[in-house]
Amino acid sequence: MKRLFILLMPLMLAACATFDNNEYSRMVDMRYGLSAQHCDDPRTARIMANQTLIITDWLHIYSRYLPNNTNTRNMLETYRIGVKDFVDRYESATSPSAAFCRLRVKNLHDQLDIMLDTTARRPR
Repeated sequence: MKRLFILLMPLMLAACATFDNNEYSRMVDMRYGLSAQHCDDPRTARIMANQTLIITDWLHIYSRYLPNNTNTRNMLETYRIGVKDFVDRYESATSPSAAFCRLRVKNLHDQLDIMLDTTARRPR
């Protein structure tokens, strides 16, 4: 799934609308807020996961109302699946391991790096 997401991301964004500062800023916020250093404490990891979901939901709602932005919405829906799973793991009775958290953060970082790179290439 991750590989398919990575391969399709540039194609999805190629036909997107022009550069939007708000979208890009929120993607940077998500990237900055995800830190593997928070993975050692399950409470802070849970907070980090929830904050990432909140920003992802905000960005999804915002992008829904921009014209010619279907590809970004689709990309965010795919990204949200990974974030939601991250949150759900911390909502369960037993918190996941720090190793799981670090791997998930790395996965989300990789996806966000691609999103940021391709979004920055949009015409301004």
